[in-house]
Amino acid sequence: MIKLLIIDDHEVVREGIANIARREDILVVGEAKSKEEAFAMIATLMPNVITVDLSLPDGSGLEIVKWARRNSQKIGIVVISILDDDANLLASMNAGASGFISKTSPLDEIISAIHSAYKSPLSFTSKGLVRA
Repeated sequence: MIKLLIIDDHEVVREGIANIARREDILVVGEAKSKEEAFAMIATLMPNVITVDLSLPDGSGLEIVKWARRNSQKIGIVVISILDDDANLLASMNAGASGFISKTSPLDEIISAIHSAYKSPLSFTSKGLVRA
């Protein structure tokens, strides 16, 4: 079963992802609104997938991605951000994310990214952002 931790400073985003995840039989083990909360929750709740916003009030979500990947090769890490340009996509990939998706994506694509990260945490995927 997917155990999901949602990391985003906007309550409406956390609630939206949590609500759709629960409908898809994903267990939401927690919601963090800051980098500090995220580090503590990852360590104690041991999710197997996290969603991470790039912009948090106390630092960059990329710091969480790097930390989580250093500590586990098995955790799925999906960056979900409004900052959906190629530079942020590449930075997320280089930090160790499993996937990158825009906050403007349909909810079913976000759920699909969560499932992909769970199945293949070390394979990077992105919906509609990689340009040839």
